[in-house]
Amino acid sequence: MDRKPKKITFVILIYIAFAFGGIIAGIFLSILGGLPEVKKLEDYRPFMATTVYDRDGRKITQWYVERRSPVPLDEIPEGLKQAVVAVEDKTFFEHGGLDWRGIIRAALANIKTGRIVQGGSTITQQLSKVLFLTPEKSFNRKAKEALLSIQIERVYNKKEILNIYLNQIYYGSGAYGVQSAAQTFFGKDVSELNLPECALIAGLPKAPHLYSPFFHPEQAIKRRSHVLFRMMEEGVITPEEFKETVKSPLGVIAKKEDLCPAPYFIEKIRLSLEEKLGPNLVYNGGLHVYTTLDLNAQQIAEEAVAKGIEDIEKRRKERGLSTPEDIAIQAALIGIDPQNGGVICQIGGRDFHLSKFNRATQAKRQPGSAFKPIVYAAAIQNGFTPSDIIIDSPVIYNIPGTGRPWKPENFGKKFYGPTTLRRALEQSINVATVKLTDKIGVTTAINYARLLGITSPLKPYLSLALGAFEVSLEELTFAYIPLANMGIKVSPAYIRYVTDYKGEMIYRNTPEFTQVIDPATAYIMTCILQGAVENGTGRAARDAGAIVAGKTGTTNDFTDAWFIGYSPHIVAGVWAGFDQKISIGPNETGSRAACPIWTYFMKGYLSDKPVKGFKKPDDVLFVPIDPDNGLRVTKSFSNSIIEVFKKGTEPVEYSRSEAKDWIGPEDYYLTFID
Repeated sequence: MDRKPKKITFVILIYIAFAFGGIIAGIFLSILGGLPEVKKLEDYRPFMATTVYDRDGRKITQWYVERRSPVPLDEIPEGLKQAVVAVEDKTFFEHGGLDWRGIIRAALANIKTGRIVQGGSTITQQLSKVLFLTPEKSFNRKAKEALLSIQIERVYNKKEILNIYLNQIYYGSGAYGVQSAAQTFFGKDVSELNLPECALIAGLPKAPHLYSPFFHPEQAIKRRSHVLFRMMEEGVITPEEFKETVKSPLGVIAKKEDLCPAPYFIEKIRLSLEEKLGPNLVYNGGLHVYTTLDLNAQQIAEEAVAKGIEDIEKRRKERGLSTPEDIAIQAALIGIDPQNGGVICQIGGRDFHLSKFNRATQAKRQPGSAFKPIVYAAAIQNGFTPSDIIIDSPVIYNIPGTGRPWKPENFGKKFYGPTTLRRALEQSINVATVKLTDKIGVTTAINYARLLGITSPLKPYLSLALGAFEVSLEELTFAYIPLANMGIKVSPAYIRYVTDYKGEMIYRNTPEFTQVIDPATAYIMTCILQGAVENGTGRAARDAGAIVAGKTGTTNDFTDAWFIGYSPHIVAGVWAGFDQKISIGPNETGSRAACPIWTYFMKGYLSDKPVKGFKKPDDVLFVPIDPDNGLRVTKSFSNSIIEVFKKGTEPVEYSRSEAKDWIGPEDYYLTFID
């Protein structure tokens, strides 16, 4: 028999085997060459949620793409680790990345049924898939998964792999990692989980939605029972423990909506941090953002605004006033710590979910008489005193550039004759304020508005004195801070500082302090604004139950109602009205529509604060005067008031007349000023 054909056949088979082996090797080398470097796990840091805190370190909310809070392995209960291994990969501590028996067993089961009924993936394979690969179902992906798993097992020990897995896997309802799952489903730290809770969480990754205790509680119980059974089979719990635990109720907390207690405030700082740090770091970096917000103050503010809106709507209903369905009364409130400029509460409207437009910071409206303290501060700073007299009488001005006349009027259409600056501001007398602005110069008034913090456009018209030009609630409230803070302006602050996931500082807000008026001017203005509360248009604020100062504001036709005021502890501002420039209702002044909201808030906020007066500078003194002419009187004068002055500006001339009542415009001449 000729052996040559057999030899040729053998050689051909050898070549084919080598060729096939080379092809297989080439495929695996190609796959291997395209694999990511598993050493990167040494620097492993999953996407982590950014957590936002109030000024006392209380959690407000989180920002995330994946809600995750990684924890060390030693803080995870043994029961949870045992449950995960029992149900996901019972040979985890024995294999080198692949469970060959499991793969063969799964393959036979799938062939027998004609469909995929079992998977052979180990914990390491699952980890390699979620960290490095896409979820596509293909031989190429499975081969990469297997090779990556072998590499991971060679580089890292089992504890390291299990720790990364437990902090990485998705458990449903937006929870990534066991810590987030524990908080989402049970409202507790992962270290506090009991056995049935551990079993429930361990069973979720296979099908997070199908086994969700929120949406499919019966399926969740069945899955938990399976996990407990596997734990019993593996000997980590006894049959008695199984029988007892399997009967336990799910015990999950009610599914909570992600409602933020200060949505307008949080939205403002979110946008600010996106601009400063970039979206990736904000949503994935695990930052800790420490804000100026006070959650207690925020809750009081929410209640105050809700009550104020309810009261306004009740009065409108009683008067038979109606508005279209898509129009609603709005209100905004902001509270600021005058010592550091920190915003401790902010409400931008009645419902953030219906309208994200922030009426505290974005809306620009005419402030009316709430702007007047800026004019009076400019006057006091430039040598005027609270006892100086302005003749409140009819006057006509020419509007610059138009030749048209402008005749300012007082609320109530009456005039008061010779009027002290104090009385003019306390009673919010328009004409006297316009004349004062004319005396100091409208340019001076604008300059001081800028010094105090007004940034919105202002025109050099005398109507400026009556709040004719639009400003935001935020900037006007900040402009009152120097009055409460010894003449010192403070830059706005919403964020105190930000740390990265390691706790290292990456951003700190440093307040800027600027002396814009002298302390004596600030103190005198505060004394006058205290009078506005005690005797003037802000009388409703007396119910705040503390030493406060403030000013109302009302615009034409009652379209806007304002109250800005302060105590030594806080400066707060309130605006109420419609988004559209329509009337709130007859006589819905700042005193009636805005001041009660402010008062309710201040009363609640200051209830646990020590009673504190405003600090008096050394260069001011108190002198008794005749309130009708501003002249000095003896203490025995029946109609005297105690007035405050900068030393050296107090009146020296004594009054010789008794008080007079000034009645109406017919008693006074009409002046015309070009």
